[in-house]
Amino acid sequence: MRRVVSRSRSSFRLGMSVLEADRRRAINAVYAFCRRVDDVADCSAPHEEKSRLLVGWRSELDRPTGAVGRELAWARERFALPPEELLAVLDGMEQDARGRVRIADTEALDLYCRRVAGAVGVLSVSIFGATAARDFALTLGRTLQIVNVMRDVGEDARADRVYVPLSWIEADPALPALQLIRSPRFEAAWIRLAAEAEQGFAASGEMLRHLDRRRLKPAILMMEGYRCLFRRMTREGGPKLDAPRSAGSAPARPAEGCR
Repeated sequence: MRRVVSRSRSSFRLGMSVLEADRRRAINAVYAFCRRVDDVADCSAPHEEKSRLLVGWRSELDRPTGAVGRELAWARERFALPPEELLAVLDGMEQDARGRVRIADTEALDLYCRRVAGAVGVLSVSIFGATAARDFALTLGRTLQIVNVMRDVGEDARADRVYVPLSWIEADPALPALQLIRSPRFEAAWIRLAAEAEQGFAASGEMLRHLDRRRLKPAILMMEGYRCLFRRMTREGGPKLDAPRSAGSAPARPAEGCR
C-alpha cells in the first residue's frame, strides 16, 4: 500500500479529499497500518526480528494498544472491515520480510498480488461505501501491483527480490537476483507483465461502467495515475534494470526503525 500511494501521492490525496471525515479517518488508519508493516518488511533488521514484529502486529489487531491499532479498531467497527484482509496484508509482508524473494509461477504471483494489493483494495472499497466493487478492487489491485513489479525490477533485484515468475524465464532460482533479471527470457517476461497490466486496466474500466463512480473516485484517480505511469514505461520500452532507487521508496533502516 505505501508503495502504491507514494507513487500516486497527489492523486491519492486528491481522492481522499472527497471523502467524508469518518471515511477519510478510516482510510488513513488502513494506510498507517500498511505503512508500518511495510516498513518492518523493508527494514534492515534480521529476519527473526522482523518476524517477531509482524507477529506483534497480529496481536495488535486482536488487542490494540497503540495509536495505529486503536484507529484501525475504530475503522473496523465503523465500516465492518473484514479482518481476514488485514491478515492477508501481514501474510504478504511476511513474504517480503524474508529478504530473499523468488516467485515460482503465475499462481504464486497472483497470491502475492492478492495479499499486498487486493486486500487493501477490498478494505478501501468497504470504507468508500462501495462493497459491490469487491471484484473491481481485486482486479485493480492486481493491476497496480503488476505495474509496481514492472517498474521496480532493478531496485527489487538489488534487495535480492524477484517478483517476475521464474517459470516465465525458465531460470534457476538459486541464481543471484541480479543475474536472474539479466537472463535471456527476462525481457519477454516483462512484456508479458505489460500485457497483463493492459488487460487489467481494461477490465477495471469495464467494471466501472456498472459501479458507483462517485463513491469510487479515490480509486479511479489512483488508477488513472498508474495508467499514465504504465504508458510511460511501455513507451520507453523494456525493464529498467539499473535504474536508481525510485523516489518515495524508503531506504533500509536499522532494527529500531522497524518500530
